[in-house]
Amino acid sequence: MSKSFTLPGSYVDAKNNKYANSIVLQPYSSAVLIKTFDAAGTVNKAPSVTISTPVDSATFNSPATITINATASDNDGSVTKVDFYNGNTLLGSDNTSPYSFAWNNVAAGNYSITAKATDNDGAVTISAAIAISILKPNAAPTVNITSPANNASFNSLASIIINSNCPLYSGRGIISKQE
Repeated sequence: MSKSFTLPGSYVDAKNNKYANSIVLQPYSSAVLIKTFDAAGTVNKAPSVTISTPVDSATFNSPATITINATASDNDGSVTKVDFYNGNTLLGSDNTSPYSFAWNNVAAGNYSITAKATDNDGAVTISAAIAISILKPNAAPTVNITSPANNASFNSLASIIINSNCPLYSGRGIISKQE
C-alpha cells in the first residue's frame, strides 16, 4: 500500500520531477529530494535577519540580563522562527514577531551573538555577529598596611617606610614626621 509524506515546501528529484508539499511512495521505495523550489515553482529566497539590540561592542556589568531583539522578514513567504546563539551555542528561539530572547545571569566575559531566521520553506539566514562584553562588578579596592606593625613607635624626625598590599598600587610610601 502506498504512503503519502508531507513535505515542507517544494522539491525536485534526480530526474527533475517536482514535488510540492507532499510525495507518495510505494512500499519499499525511496526518493532523494533536493529542496530548491517553492509551491509556485520558483526559487525560494532566504529570509533576512538582523540583531537590533544590543548594539555591536555594547558592555554590561555582570551578572547581566541581556535582551536580544531581532528583526526578520521573508519577501516570498513567512519567517517561522528565529534562533539566538552565543557562538555555536543555541540560547533560545522565538516563533513570533517581534523576535526576542532574554539571556539571564550572563557571567563576565566576551561574547559573539547571532540570530538565525528560518522561513516557511526551510531557507535559513544567519545575522552578522554582534560582539558584547560583560564586565566584572566594580568592587571597592582593599588595602592592608604590612609594615610598620600596629602601634609601632618612632623617634622624632624619623623617616618611616610604609609598605602595603593593594591590587591597584604596589609600592612604598615615606612619611616624615617633624615637630
